[in-house]
Amino acid sequence: MPKPAFRKHAIYVIDPTNGEKTSLSALAKRHGLSTSLVNKRYHDGKQGAALIERYDRRLEAEQQRQQLSAREARIDRAFWVNTRGLACPLKRLGDVVSRGESFQ
Repeated sequence: MPKPAFRKHAIYVIDPTNGEKTSLSALAKRHGLSTSLVNKRYHDGKQGAALIERYDRRLEAEQQRQQLSAREARIDRAFWVNTRGLACPLKRLGDVVSRGESFQ
């Protein structure tokens, strides 16, 4: 009998709810999560209760929105400092940059 071309070995962890040793896929099924999500978390270095936390798409989307708006604010600030500084007298340049006058 030939060996299978691909043999999958299970990864066993301790279930944080009951202390049982179980595979990642069984852990995911038991807690109603995707197997790929639990595997990704495990390979990202998470252990224990962090493996089985509920995934909230709205929270993730909100965090991404906040990161994007912070990045846009940094870009706008850099643009503002660069253009506003060129439009004012040289002796006032330090005041514009340090006070953060708004571009109006």
